Amino acid sequence: MRHVPVIQARFSGHPREFSFILITLSAEHKLVPPEAESPVVAAAIVSIAMNPLLSAWATRAYRARTDADVADFEPVETTATGHVILVGHGRIGARVARGLWKRAVPVVLIDDDETRVEAIRALAAWLWA
Repeated sequence: MRHVPVIQARFSGHPREFSFILITLSAEHKLVPPEAESPVVAAAIVSIAMNPLLSAWATRAYRARTDADVADFEPVETTATGHVILVGHGRIGARVARGLWKRAVPVVLIDDDETRVEAIRALAAWLWA
């Protein structure tokens, strides 16, 4: 259960940079009182300044949590050929896998969610028993 996309999306600077444009336009069109402009700009500046620090902290915390999982990892070797390697069996990966299975295309699935992997193994054992 890795959350790298979530971490990366949270620390994207675009929403903070957009706040400069939004507050300036809002003040020009008198949609917000003039005294609201300075606090919003100040908050955006603080947020942008803190972004690298928070991103580094989140990355270290994520790696510390997942490094323990990697230590228990046992690689699975295969001599299979002529197959599709599908990384991720989430919402999209599951749809792709079903389409390939319907066409009898051999698929090797890779996923880091242990619960999902066990469900796939159970399904495979049932399908090809």
